[in-house]
Amino acid sequence: MKFEPDAEVGQKVPFCKGLNLREYLMHTHDKTKSMDQKIFNIGLSVEIVSLYLLCCGLADAGGTISKKNILEIWNSSEEELRDCLQTLEEKNILLRILSDGEEHDVYKLIDVEQWRTGN
Repeated sequence: MKFEPDAEVGQKVPFCKGLNLREYLMHTHDKTKSMDQKIFNIGLSVEIVSLYLLCCGLADAGGTISKKNILEIWNSSEEELRDCLQTLEEKNILLRILSDGEEHDVYKLIDVEQWRTGN
């Protein structure tokens, strides 16, 4: 399933604990500084876009983008989260900056100019 930028405002958002689209965007992007609209136009799945938005929300709130913090609001499996994180890393949208080897990873968002958006 691909993210639809024109999704209805009341539509439920997968992987975000029952929030609808408006609540989800407000929760993760109230006057955000880090989110870039390009994320909606590069053919990523809803799950990957959702993870990106969650990461932006954490960053904008002054939180740490860590697997632990993401799991507190992620509403799918840990395996799905790993797959989405891997894709964001491969696309150079997210960079793992710290890892203890036991999946207690910390990430940072990468500037949009450095994203790898080709297939």
